[in-house]
Amino acid sequence: MRSQAKPDPYTQMGRAIKARRQALNLSQTEAGDMADCGRLFVSWVEQGKPTLRLDKLIDLMHALGLQFALMAGSHGIEVRT
Repeated sequence: MRSQAKPDPYTQMGRAIKARRQALNLSQTEAGDMADCGRLFVSWVEQGKPTLRLDKLIDLMHALGLQFALMAGSHGIEVRT
């Protein structure tokens, strides 16, 4: 039995953001309105699109009560839920 590869960090982050939005019972449109971005941007984030505007991503995360943190010595993206 082969083990499945771990999803890339953008996909992991997108899944975590989607799970948080759903836990708050928000539609993509409602989350986008709260973060002053569109539904399409929320969809891209949740799909794990690797090229996004950082300011809008942080706005979306803040609207959902999530944090964006940088840590010295870390490599890549780590998603903690």
